[in-house]
Amino acid sequence: AIDTPVDDIILISKGKELASGHTLAQIGIINHMHLITVKFTVVGGAYQPDYDSDDEENRKRKIDFYRYKHLLKKSQAVDCLLGYDDDDIAIEGARADIGCPEKHAMVAGTMYKWIKTSLEKNMKAVTVSCPMSDCKKYVLDWDTITAIAAMNGKEYAKWTGVIEQRLRPPTKNCPHCKAEAQRKQGVIIFRMRCTACRNPDWCWNCEQQWKGGGLIYCSNANCKLIQDTNKFLRDAPKITPAYLKNVSIPNTRACPSCLTFIEHKEKCKHMTCV
Repeated sequence: AIDTPVDDIILISKGKELASGHTLAQIGIINHMHLITVKFTVVGGAYQPDYDSDDEENRKRKIDFYRYKHLLKKSQAVDCLLGYDDDDIAIEGARADIGCPEKHAMVAGTMYKWIKTSLEKNMKAVTVSCPMSDCKKYVLDWDTITAIAAMNGKEYAKWTGVIEQRLRPPTKNCPHCKAEAQRKQGVIIFRMRCTACRNPDWCWNCEQQWKGGGLIYCSNANCKLIQDTNKFLRDAPKITPAYLKNVSIPNTRACPSCLTFIEHKEKCKHMTCV
């Protein structure tokens, strides 16, 4: 990601600078046969703007209401987490409505720390909610809260990337052509064929060429799924069914056709895999 604020990026088409704050469709670019030139504004070499700072925690932050006038609203409410009020404006900056039903407000520094905490505390989180209990975990708008947090380009790319990575479906690499592959929705088998190269089938779990028959388990001895399956069956609890006398057997077996686990509950030893 480019660590550059949007305001420092200039798009030019047919010799004219494109208006900022609009989609390409809004300015009349509706097909792919269109040349757009990207330029960046420059500053003096000795000038170090705030967005170059790597100190995320301690960087001074203030909400740019002018830049985000279409998105943010100033608030007279105190900072909902730290209690900053009008006496702190000179130090912490003004507060913005964070967009929740109860109209809670935050200063830039508080919002940045709340976003960071929300995404680091829960490694599966892909949203940031209002921290106050009366909003019942209302999910906040990402563009709004990143503007309140006064994120620079590097910070925005970092945290947006975290969310996008968590939302991304699992992918593997085809062992033949190394193309990044993604299973189609609803596919539950592990025997795959790459649509890019169409070489022989391969295993989704171990990313090696498929050996043996079947669709769920390959016959590669070093496939982790096979190793985990064998360990699970080996460590299964022992039971003594009524039809056996003084003989203990594992309570779980694998179907010989599809290797689905079947647990013995009661009565006879004859099993039917569903």
